[in-house]
Amino acid sequence: MKTKSKLLTLLILSASTAAATAVINKFVKLSASSKNILSDAKSLCYKWRFGNIHYTKSGTGKPLLLIHDLTAYSNSYEWNSMISLLKEQYTVYTIDLLGCGRSEKPDLTYTNYLYVQMLSLRFY
Repeated sequence: MKTKSKLLTLLILSASTAAATAVINKFVKLSASSKNILSDAKSLCYKWRFGNIHYTKSGTGKPLLLIHDLTAYSNSYEWNSMISLLKEQYTVYTIDLLGCGRSEKPDLTYTNYLYVQMLSLRFY
């Protein structure tokens, strides 16, 4: 009887965790949408074998790639305040890494090696 009780408790905790994660993801998406973070008209798209990668390009001059951090809620919007300063001297590229921001979120394991492969691509 104790085993069934423990199993039921584990099942309830797992379901609660999944539900809480879904609610948090929904909140982050709604928050980003309400602030127009994910609806950038300047967004360009590179069709990569693992999914579409969104990026922006602004300015002229030597190329400069700005990459956001690797937290689950990160995207290229983090750089918006810097772009206006940098685009006077550089062609500024900001990228939404695969699994982040506007880029696709395929069901795969995101590793450093995957991101190195992705960043070795040519975007133009």
